[in-house]
Amino acid sequence: MNVLLTGQSGAGKSALIQRVLSEYSRDARGFVTQRIRSPEGERDGVFLFDMRDRARLCTAQNMAGEWNGRRMVSVPQTFETLGVQALTFEGAPELIVMDELGILEEGCQRFQSSVKGCLDAETDVLGVIKAQPGAFLDEIRARSDVHIIRVDEKNRDQAYQEITRLLARST
Repeated sequence: MNVLLTGQSGAGKSALIQRVLSEYSRDARGFVTQRIRSPEGERDGVFLFDMRDRARLCTAQNMAGEWNGRRMVSVPQTFETLGVQALTFEGAPELIVMDELGILEEGCQRFQSSVKGCLDAETDVLGVIKAQPGAFLDEIRARSDVHIIRVDEKNRDQAYQEITRLLARST
């Protein structure tokens, strides 16, 4: 089962994934991203973390997007190395987490292939997909094997129940 959450920034999509993971007894691997902002409130960057990396330090090696003063600019090498590594497994995990898929990955062909490979696999996928249009994101959303759940502040508990029902059904 491929379950992807979507919604506005701050709706609680990543928090829902963390809630599921905290109550989830199966082996989960994949990646999470985190936005880091400067003290002035401007975005400094987006960092990608392999879930196997417990330290989760923000370094140049895992910076996936860099704020240039006007917009976030992709750092493709991070997706093509660390992102691909985070989605490559010796032995299939029971759950693959992809938090989140967005527009920064548009030109990252190896990473996109890894994402599609995970979605094609028998393993359950739980992730977040940005609502913005883009060739890669549109292709993922159009897949018949992807279940999209729209999350907002009012439906978080209902969305959680739907996620756990869908994942339980596939075990």
